[in-house]
Order: sequence, then structure tokens, then C-alpha cells
Amino acid sequence: MKRNCKRGSHAVEFALIFPIFLTLILGGLDYSWYILQKYVAVDVVSSGCKAGAVTGMDPFSNPMLSAESAIAERSIASLLSCGAASCYVTVTEIEGYSPSTKQLQCSLEASTVLLSGILPLLPDSVTAESVWPIEPFTNHELLEELGY
Repeated sequence: MKRNCKRGSHAVEFALIFPIFLTLILGGLDYSWYILQKYVAVDVVSSGCKAGAVTGMDPFSNPMLSAESAIAERSIASLLSCGAASCYVTVTEIEGYSPSTKQLQCSLEASTVLLSGILPLLPDSVTAESVWPIEPFTNHELLEELGY
């Protein structure tokens, strides 16, 4: 009479496969969450820098300050973890393609928040950069009234 020696083999196989399966699932979720934060950072910087460049048409506003405040507002309202000191926004004015044009160069560095932290290879922060030309002010009648 033979005994069935396969008692408990399914539990052992599950115990061997489950950690690998869990690592793949949680790693995929962490990586997807990181990529989403990266795309949100790119969108925040691009839209904020564009908002600052468009306000360059107004002679009473500073495009650099407008872009910096727009990026800061958008980053706080997004899913980025932008607290008091976890986001760094830099906006500089650079020369354009011709001597009479200027461009805004905007960048953002924000710390990442991972869901499980099971992938140690992911960076601790996301960075994004954008460059937009500053729109020239074209209302010459208003400039003449103001004495410019």
C-alpha cells in the first residue's frame, strides 16, 4: 500500500512563489506611481512657465515672478508632495534666438513619495525643466500713453 506523499505541496509552492509575485506587483505599482509623478512635474513646470511667459505682454508684471508663483501654486495643487521645503522652483531669464527676444527657463525639483518603497533603485526626487519665449508687449498705443 502506497501513501500519498504530496500532502502540503501546494502550500509550499505558494510560500515560495508569493514573495516574488508580491515584489513584482508592488514594484510595478511603485514604478508606475513614480512615472505619474514625473509626468505631473513636467506638466506643472510647462504650464507655469507658459503662464509667466504670457504675462510678459503686460508691462506692469514681472514674468519671472509670475512663472514662479504659477509653478508653486500648481505644484501644491497637484499630487506632488510639495510642502514647505520639499520643492525647489527656479526661474531664470535667458537670451532668446535673437538679441531682442528673451526666454524663461523654469525648473522644478520635488521629492517623490513611493507607495511601498520596495524598489530601492528609484530616485528620491523628480525634476522637470521647460523653456518658453517671453511674449513681447504689442499694444503700442498704451505704451505711448504711459510714456514708454
